Amino acid sequence: MRTLLQIVAVLGYLTAACALTTSLYKPLPSLSLEILGLIGVVVHLALGLIFGRWWAVLLPALPLAVAAFVLRDQPWAIVAIPFAVVVALVGVALVGVGVAVGRGLAARESKLERPVAWAATASPLLCWVPVVWALAITAWPLNLSPEPPRLVDELGGSYRGAHLGDSPRRIRALLGDPSSRGGGAPLGEDLYEIGGPTSSQPPPRTGPITAYRYRGLLLELTSQGLYAFTITDGDAETRHGVGVGDSLATVRRAYPDLHCGTANEGTEYITFPYCGDRIAPQRYVWFGEDPIRSISLSVTPLG
Repeated sequence: MRTLLQIVAVLGYLTAACALTTSLYKPLPSLSLEILGLIGVVVHLALGLIFGRWWAVLLPALPLAVAAFVLRDQPWAIVAIPFAVVVALVGVALVGVGVAVGRGLAARESKLERPVAWAATASPLLCWVPVVWALAITAWPLNLSPEPPRLVDELGGSYRGAHLGDSPRRIRALLGDPSSRGGGAPLGEDLYEIGGPTSSQPPPRTGPITAYRYRGLLLELTSQGLYAFTITDGDAETRHGVGVGDSLATVRRAYPDLHCGTANEGTEYITFPYCGDRIAPQRYVWFGEDPIRSISLSVTPLG
């Protein structure tokens, strides 16, 4: 029985260690650093007590070797690998302490030797706590206080407090300075990947275009004000109940008069499905990709 526990404990140790030092196991354990640190100390001490042999100090080198192999070509390896080395060295020291304590108890033939050995054998099972926890929250995500969807008011022309026609100054006061200016998609995203409008022209005689790029949001403005949004926020949803992540079939049911087709068809550019058209005077909507990756709203035609 003890041998079986040793095998399970070591497997749990290696799984948890690889989860913390590599990207082989996703998601990483969703526990606080303090809890993971406590588990790490107890487990490394226990491994030394279990085996009682000095070769056990080599165990922390196994996940280190895996981490070095997996991260070798990653740009952040120069930071991640030294961190993994430090963690492994701390693990070696703790395992060594465990081995020394175990051998000391054995040499003195202490009455504590047997219960300590069994406790040590069971302790590495703690490694399975973060592993099982991470698997559980992946299968049954915790969402105890879900936020309501962020409303895209397609008729009123507003989103997150910003309204079509707002001045650049008001936009900056409301949303803060943009992380980037220029470009045709929200920050960190590509126009064609999100299925954004292939053309978005400002109203005539309103001056040069400025693009404010935020996470999940692109605002297109002129000196006369905001004239178009492109939204990729997963919580965004229109008044008709269509949100990012929904299918274009949902769009067709909610907006039966919209035209649906394939953008860039017959050109050299990337093609993707969309639905879009005018829904009211100076109100044009666009839903790109299927499932929807972006929602756009403009005072001028989108195409």
